[in-house]
Amino acid sequence: NSQINLSSVGSLALPESFTSSLSSFLSQIEGAHKDLLTSSYKSSQTLSSAFRTFWQKVCSNLGILFFDPLTSEAKNLSSDIIHKAIFNYQEINELLLENSRSLKQNGFEPQVLIKTDSPLFFLDLNSERKRLVAHDGKFFHGTTAINKEELERLILEETSRFTSSALIRPILQDSFFRTLAYICGPSEFSYWAQIKPLYQYFNIAQPMVVPRSNFRLIEPKYKRILEKSGFELKDIAVNRSELLAKRF
Repeated sequence: NSQINLSSVGSLALPESFTSSLSSFLSQIEGAHKDLLTSSYKSSQTLSSAFRTFWQKVCSNLGILFFDPLTSEAKNLSSDIIHKAIFNYQEINELLLENSRSLKQNGFEPQVLIKTDSPLFFLDLNSERKRLVAHDGKFFHGTTAINKEELERLILEETSRFTSSALIRPILQDSFFRTLAYICGPSEFSYWAQIKPLYQYFNIAQPMVVPRSNFRLIEPKYKRILEKSGFELKDIAVNRSELLAKRF
């Protein structure tokens, strides 16, 4: 398709070409869930609904509930946060910038760049999802100017047009469901430190952040090659210059 669809990924409908490619791929492999995949990922489904349908079938005996934040009902629950995040964007961005500076001073590199002229939400207009940008008292979706009154109307009446950026997404999630703990990797750890002021600003309890367990699998063949070359398993994690310095 020569026309690029810039809508939210979850709302993209699967084309016939995808389902035919999936069937072709699955015909070449063995697996227990092939029929579930083909029955879930149909051309009539969106990526979000296909993903949910597949995992509902796989986990049918586990009592797991699936929540789709892209539904209009879920978006309507988000309207207060969306309104506050958009119209108070300067105050919010200043909090994030101040926290990013503090993290840098303590040796942490912020994971997300703060766009000082943008709220933390995207707006979908004319099948194009773009980050809102503020300028001269107005908000812009690309080159289209939107005044305050129209933006307030969209938030109230067409909330499903708004989707979150990475920094505000956890706030929305935890406003729906209180989260006890979030298990994350090293990069995400810095990311969660970066968004701490947002939890305070929106008066939502931030979950405990628990480091994810790390391990490395290595086949016996490659373990022998490492040992024969004079390296240890821990050397895999060091950079090239350190590795060369140790070896030569």
